[in-house]
Amino acid sequence: MIARRSRLGALNRTAALLLALTWFAAGLFALVIGFARGLWLPVVCGVLACGYGIAWSRVVARSRLLGWQDLVAPWRGGARSARRRRA
Repeated sequence: MIARRSRLGALNRTAALLLALTWFAAGLFALVIGFARGLWLPVVCGVLACGYGIAWSRVVARSRLLGWQDLVAPWRGGARSARRRRA
């Protein structure tokens, strides 16, 4: 059974927004350094950091913490919960 996640308050959403912006900035910085110096490791880390920033921005937009199902297959999360509400 999946536990229902409660909505986040304003303070938690602000913290999630700061985390999203920080991860985006770090990812972009790593991408610039990686491409400028021709190194592949900073590029890979930059892409992963930007992806993590996207995940935190989804937390801000949905106002709740995300589970693994939401991160791995976000297109399936909404349909599954809508089916449960109808049943």
